[in-house]
Amino acid sequence: MTRSPSFARAASLAATVVTLAWFSSSCTSDDPADAPAAVACSDGLAACGSECANLAKSPAYCGSCSVACSTGQVCSRGTCAVSCQTGLTDCGGACANLSKDRDDCGGCGTECASGMVCSAGTCALSCQQELTDCGGVCSDLLTDRDSCGGCGVRCASGEVCSLGSCALSCQTELAECQGLCVNTRTSRDHCGGCGQRCAKGQVCSNGTCALSCQKQLTDCDGACANLRTDNAHCGACGNVCPAGFVCSEGTCSVSCQQGLQECDGLCVNTQTDNAHCGACGVACEQGELCSAGQCALSCVTGLTECDGVCVNTQTDRFHCGSCGSVCPQGEICVAGDCSIECPPSLDECDGSCVDTMSDNQHCGSCTTACPTGQVCSAGTCSVTCQTGQLVCGQGCVNPKSDNDNCGACGVTCGNGQSCFNGVCTVACPPTFAPCGGVCVDLQTDDENCGACGAPCGPGRQCSGGVCLLACPAPTVACTGVCTNTSHDPANCGSCGHACTAGLFCQGGSCSASCAAPLVDCNGACIDVNATEDHCGGCGIACGWGMSCVGGSCVFQCPLGTTACNKLCVDVMTDGSHCGSCANVCGPGQKCSNGMCVPSCAAPLAECMGACRDLQTDPANCGACSNTCMQPASAKPVCVAGSCAFVCEAGHGDCDGQASTGCEALLTTPEDCGACGSACQIGSCIQGQCQKVVFVTSTLFDGNLGGLAGADQKCQQAATAGGWKGNFKAWLSDSSTAAKDRMIPSASGYVLTDGTTLADSWADFTDGSLKGPINRTEFKVSPGQSTGSCGGMSVLTGTYSGGDTWVGYNCNDWSSTAGQAGLGLWNMTDMTWSATCSGAECASLHPLYCIQQ
Repeated sequence: MTRSPSFARAASLAATVVTLAWFSSSCTSDDPADAPAAVACSDGLAACGSECANLAKSPAYCGSCSVACSTGQVCSRGTCAVSCQTGLTDCGGACANLSKDRDDCGGCGTECASGMVCSAGTCALSCQQELTDCGGVCSDLLTDRDSCGGCGVRCASGEVCSLGSCALSCQTELAECQGLCVNTRTSRDHCGGCGQRCAKGQVCSNGTCALSCQKQLTDCDGACANLRTDNAHCGACGNVCPAGFVCSEGTCSVSCQQGLQECDGLCVNTQTDNAHCGACGVACEQGELCSAGQCALSCVTGLTECDGVCVNTQTDRFHCGSCGSVCPQGEICVAGDCSIECPPSLDECDGSCVDTMSDNQHCGSCTTACPTGQVCSAGTCSVTCQTGQLVCGQGCVNPKSDNDNCGACGVTCGNGQSCFNGVCTVACPPTFAPCGGVCVDLQTDDENCGACGAPCGPGRQCSGGVCLLACPAPTVACTGVCTNTSHDPANCGSCGHACTAGLFCQGGSCSASCAAPLVDCNGACIDVNATEDHCGGCGIACGWGMSCVGGSCVFQCPLGTTACNKLCVDVMTDGSHCGSCANVCGPGQKCSNGMCVPSCAAPLAECMGACRDLQTDPANCGACSNTCMQPASAKPVCVAGSCAFVCEAGHGDCDGQASTGCEALLTTPEDCGACGSACQIGSCIQGQCQKVVFVTSTLFDGNLGGLAGADQKCQQAATAGGWKGNFKAWLSDSSTAAKDRMIPSASGYVLTDGTTLADSWADFTDGSLKGPINRTEFKVSPGQSTGSCGGMSVLTGTYSGGDTWVGYNCNDWSSTAGQAGLGLWNMTDMTWSATCSGAECASLHPLYCIQQ
C-alpha cells in the first residue's frame, strides 16, 4: 500500500503493478482443470458464468453479469428500474420490445424459430422493407434507439433516434410517439397522431389513412411521401438527408433553393403547394388548388394543372411545354421548350428565364427581391407614388388623410385626432366620419354609404347616405329602372304617370300625336337622332357606354364613370384605373376615393392608413390605437387581442398583479430563477441556486452495481436527508470520467450546513477547496471507514480535476475484488479526491454525492 498527501501518477502506477502481481500470484492456479469452461453465446448475448444472458433486459444480469435487479424491479435497457421505459413491455421482469425481440415477438414468450427474425411483431424469414437485420433483430435505423443510424449504435439515456441520429428531441416535422421519432403525416402506425394505426392495405397520406397516396405523393413502403420535400425520402424512397440538411426539389441541400421557403423543415413553393399556399401552414380545402399563392377551384390564367399543382409550362423545367415533360439536367425551360441558355434579353434565375430589369422577385440580379410596396424599374427597386402622394420612409402616403404623415412626412396626429385635408383635427367636419382613420362623407361616399365599410354595388351611387341606382342623364330611376320621363308613356313627366290608351308621351306630356322630328315607338315619341334605346330607328339600342349622336351610336360613358380605353370605369374605386386611367394600385392595395390605400387581408386591419394585426400589435391591441401600457421591468405584448407583458431578464411577476408588473427579482434565495423557486441552502447566483455536496452517512464496499448503482445510492441518501434534485456519485470507471458525468454549476457548491466549498465548477476542480467535504446528508460528520487507508477515506477512483484514476475502480465498481482509489473527507487540497491507491475493495467507505 502507498499513501501520501502529495504524489505523482507514476508512483501510483508502480503501486498498481506491484499489487496486481501479488494478487495474481495469490489467487490464480496453473492447473488447467481449475479453469471454468468457456461458454459460446450468440450475437447480442453475454457469457455470464455458464449462462448466456441478454444484459439489456435480463433481471438476473442487468447491464452486467454481476448486477441482479431487486424484487419488484425490472431490467429496462440494461438498468434496474421500477417500471419499463416507454415502448417496452414487462415480460416477467424483462423489458422487451415486442416489435423486434425474437424471444418475445408480438407477445411475451412468443419465440421465433431458428433462422427467423422478429419483424414488426411477426416472425419472418427476413426483415420487412426499410428494416435492417441487426444480429437477428429487425431494426429501423432511422428511429431505433438501440441501432440508431447503424446496427449496435445505442442512444444514451434520455435521447431519441431522429432520422438516424441520436438527439435530445425529435427533429422539426417529427413527433415523439412511444420513444420513436415519426412523421405523423406519413406513418401508418401513427397517422395523424400517436397510436392511430391505418388498416391493412391503407397508406398514411397527409395524416389521413387512405387506400392510395394523393397526387404529388409517392407510396414508399406504405408511407405517402413527397419526394421533392421529404427529408426521409428525398428524390427517391429511402434516400435520407443527413442532419442539418433539407430536401429541396428532390436534392439534399444545406438550405432551400431560391424561390422556395422552409416550412416545418420542408422546402416548399408557397405559390403552388396545396399544404402551404401563400404562407406556411395555409392549407387549401379538399378539391382546391394552390394557384399563384391563392387557393382556388382551378389554376389562374397562364398556369396549367399538373398532378394537382398549378405550373407555368412556359418556364417550369419539370413541366416544360406540357405536364410531365422534364428538361434534362443542366437545361432550362424557355417559352415551353428545353434550352441550354436564355434569350439575350433574359437571365437564368434558378432554372427560369426572367427580365431582371423589371422582375420584382429578381430585380437587378437573381437574388434581389423588391420589398412590398416597391417595383423594379431599370433593375433597381424603388418607390413610385401616384399624383398627390408623398414618399415617406419606404412607402407612399396621402398627406391629406394619413394620420402618421399629415400634411408632411412625420407629422403624426394625436389620440382622438384625424387627418383631414392635411390638417390634424379633433373630429371630422359635419356629415363626415372617421373610417379607418380617414374622414369620409357618409352621405356621398360610395365605399362608405351611410356607415363605414358599407359600399354601393356596381351601377349604384351614394346619395343622402343611401345607395341608389345611378342613372345617366337625362334618365331617372323609376321602380329600380332607369327611364326617360320625357318620352316614356308609362312614366310620362314623372315616375308612375302613365298616358291613357291612344295618347303618346312627348316632352314629358301626354299628347294625341308625335310632332316632327319625333317618331312613334310603341307609344313613346322618340327623337331617334339622340335616344340611346332607339338610335336611328325604333328598337335600335346603343351598347353600354355608347351615346346616340345624329342617329348613330358613339362611345360616351354615363355620369359618374370615365372612358379608359373604351371601358367605362369608376376611377374612384377601380384598382386598375384609380384616380385616373391606367393608374394601377400596387400589391396589397385597393382604390378608395380615387387613391390607392392598403388592402388589409385577414387577420390584419387598417389602422391609420396601415395594416395592423390587432391580435399581436401592442400599439393596436384588439382595436386600432389601443396601445398596451408598459409595466415596471416588463415589455408589453399583445396576445390574442388582449394586452399582456413579458418580464425582463432577472425579473418575475410573483404577486400576479398586472399593475405592479414584474416586481420581483429572480436572483434572491426565495425566488431563484423563477417565482417561488427557493434555494434549499446557500445563495442564488445569477438565477441559479448553489449546488449541494455531501459525503454519505452509509459506508459501502466496492461492489456498488456500477456507476448507475452508485448514483442510485447517492439519490437515496439525498432523499433521506430531504434534499431535492438529482444527485450523482463522484466516481469514475474505465470508460467514463467523473467530470464527464457531472453538470457543471456556474453558481458554486456548498455543504449541507451552508458552508461554501467552491465558487464555480472550475473552482471545485482546481485541486483546492475552501473547506473539506465533511458533512453528510444529515448535516453531521461521517462515520469511520474500514481498511488500511484510515477512517476518513472515501471511494472515488478519480483525481481532484475529475479525471479517471486508471486501475483503481474495483472492476468498474462491480466487485469486492480488485483495487480502489480513495480520497479524504477531512482534506482541502487535491487529496480530498485522490490520496490512497490500491485500497481493498472489500473495505467499507462512504461516497461523495454532488447535486446536478
